[in-house]
This record gives sequence, C-alpha cells and structure tokens, in this order.
Amino acid sequence: MHGDTLTTNVVRDAVQDLHLCDCLAALARQALIAEAELTPKPGLVDRPGPGAHDDLSLELILRSATALETYLSMMVFFSVDRNLDPTLREGLAVIGRGAERAMSTATRGSNAHKGAIWTMGPPRSCGRA
Repeated sequence: MHGDTLTTNVVRDAVQDLHLCDCLAALARQALIAEAELTPKPGLVDRPGPGAHDDLSLELILRSATALETYLSMMVFFSVDRNLDPTLREGLAVIGRGAERAMSTATRGSNAHKGAIWTMGPPRSCGRA
C-alpha cells in the first residue's frame, strides 16, 4: 500500500510540475506575441509592417512564438528540482537547439526568436524554487 501512495504522490507532483511549466511557457508565448504586436516600433516588425526586416512579418513572428511554446515548457520541466550543473546546461542546450529548428521551420528559415530561446528558456527553467 505504501508504494501505491508514493507512486500516486510522485505522479501528482509531476502533473502539477507539468501544468506549471505549461503555464510559464504560455506566458512566455503571450509576451512574445504582445511585443510583436506593440505598435509603433520604427524599424522593427509591428502591425503595419516588417520595418527593416525584409525576412520577417507579424505573421511569421506569431508562428515563431507559437512554435516555441512547447520547447520553453520542456526547458522548465527538464529543470524542475535539478541542480545547476553541466548536465542541466547540456540538456537545456539540446532542447534549445530543437526550439531553434522548430522556429526555423515555422518561419521558413528566420531566426525571429533565437535570442528569446536563450534568454527566456534557461531563466524560466530556474524560475521555480
């Protein structure tokens, strides 16, 4: 019986962690979208147009943000209750490179949110005490 209770608690905690990770990733996606839609931003992609970016549009930025959400969630989940060590960094790098590929696919080759992957992903992973 004790093993069943322990298993139930572990599963419950994992589901709660996953829900928190998904919530944080959704907030990150919403922040990326809100920044893209903020207008006016002379020289940058906004509602009226691509600014100085001939390879981007608001539509591509929105697709990129959506493509990253799952990877940002994975970064947080991978980091829950982990020590800051090389294994954590290596795991985050693997997930981050997957996010870069998803972003590139969603945007037909643009690096629209490459900076966001590496500035939002790892800090979000450390956001849980």
